[in-house]
Amino acid sequence: MDGSTRTFVTAASRSLSPMVKAGAATIEGRETLPIFGAQSTKKSGCVVKILVVEDDPLIGPAMKAVLTSVAHEVVGPVRAAAKASRLAARMRPDLALVDYHLAGGEDGLSLVRRLRRDLGVPSLLVTGFDHRFQEVRDDALGLLRKPFTPQALTDAVAAVERLLHGLLPPVLPPSLVLFGEPRPAA
Repeated sequence: MDGSTRTFVTAASRSLSPMVKAGAATIEGRETLPIFGAQSTKKSGCVVKILVVEDDPLIGPAMKAVLTSVAHEVVGPVRAAAKASRLAARMRPDLALVDYHLAGGEDGLSLVRRLRRDLGVPSLLVTGFDHRFQEVRDDALGLLRKPFTPQALTDAVAAVERLLHGLLPPVLPPSLVLFGEPRPAA
């Protein structure tokens, strides 16, 4: 990846794992972290189209309600990876929020990989299992830890939206862990 497609985010010690901070760089005297695939032709402040993939019949609709209340366009929620892939191919979301455990036998990690590889859709893995970040750090922008509040959800999406527009978020919510630049998809 050339330098023009990289975006950097200020690394907040309380929000980023030591492994992620080890790959940090410095820009304008601040510790920063390269974030992969962060390029967009949209201007900041535009409505973000978000694919919500969550198998819990209460959490998915709640995420949709929270995100639509702050003027995002929400695709889904959907419970299974196969349906999410078809929907993403048709609707071309700007961001996917993908739960690790999904209905239908396929996990969120394989969906995150497919969305990135086939459609170029950046994703946040949504899970309560921190150990999963090792598995997804090469394919996702980051991890949104469950449980999270409605404010943490909107703050996480706002931070990612700024990153995708080449801007630094003013603060990272504690429930959001961002990853460094991944290795190329296999």
